[in-house]
Amino acid sequence: MKTVVITGGSRGIGAAAVELFSGRGDRVYFLYEKNHEAAREVMTRTGAVGICCDVADGQAVKQAFGEIGDVDILICNAGTVHSGLMSMMAETDWDRLFDVNVKGIYTCVNAAMPAFLRNHNGTIITVSSMWGQ
Repeated sequence: MKTVVITGGSRGIGAAAVELFSGRGDRVYFLYEKNHEAAREVMTRTGAVGICCDVADGQAVKQAFGEIGDVDILICNAGTVHSGLMSMMAETDWDRLFDVNVKGIYTCVNAAMPAFLRNHNGTIITVSSMWGQ
């Protein structure tokens, strides 16, 4: 049994990953930012543990991983999107896009890395959707 952490696990690709890993008997935790109702539904359906956490917030991620303990598999799936022309995008929206989609990977890998190094083992998977094209 592996301990798996999936970011953005309350819906879409992330929820499907939670189902897959829970279904094979792994201990699954997923991070989600704000959709408590969707997170509760995934927890009920899969038995996974949902933790409300903004992956762009390094301190919050560190605290979440402190609750989880050693991680074997990290799936960085959380992401946000902006629809429309870049010229119509506010700088704060640009910053948030990078904070979640890029910095979020950094904060989660950084939090999982001590266990990976200590155990000489670990897997990191980064996910993108069609919005990344």
